[in-house]
Amino acid sequence: AGPQLPTPAAQSRGVRKVSLALMPYQGSWEEVVPQAEVFRHDLLAVPGQGPRDLPLPAPAAGLTVTGKGVTMTSLRDRDGRHELRVVALTPGNTEAVITGDFTEATHADLRGRPGDPLPVTDGTLRLPLKPWEIATIHLVNSR
Repeated sequence: AGPQLPTPAAQSRGVRKVSLALMPYQGSWEEVVPQAEVFRHDLLAVPGQGPRDLPLPAPAAGLTVTGKGVTMTSLRDRDGRHELRVVALTPGNTEAVITGDFTEATHADLRGRPGDPLPVTDGTLRLPLKPWEIATIHLVNSR
């Protein structure tokens, strides 16, 4: 694939390492998405660097994103709020359920420009998604 013009430095020759997984499964393919995420993201374990006698912080829940075929693709701080991007990897409508320590949510476009407000109830946002939809949401804790 590529142009007919020879481009020796752009052929990416050399040793390559590829990891593949085989998962025997009889259900529909979109139900395999969570397993693909697990395969792609190895557990990263590193030793702590604080003093051994330092007390552990209180347990706290973080942000969660669930929903059939829903995958979080990015989360970043942007202008004092969290910008979350999710994608629906399904051929049918689905719903993203986002929970966390936030009180306000707004739609944003793919460039991050704020849009319409979204209803948040007790730190939960239920976001309907169309097939293959990419959604960007801004989350704010106004407490």
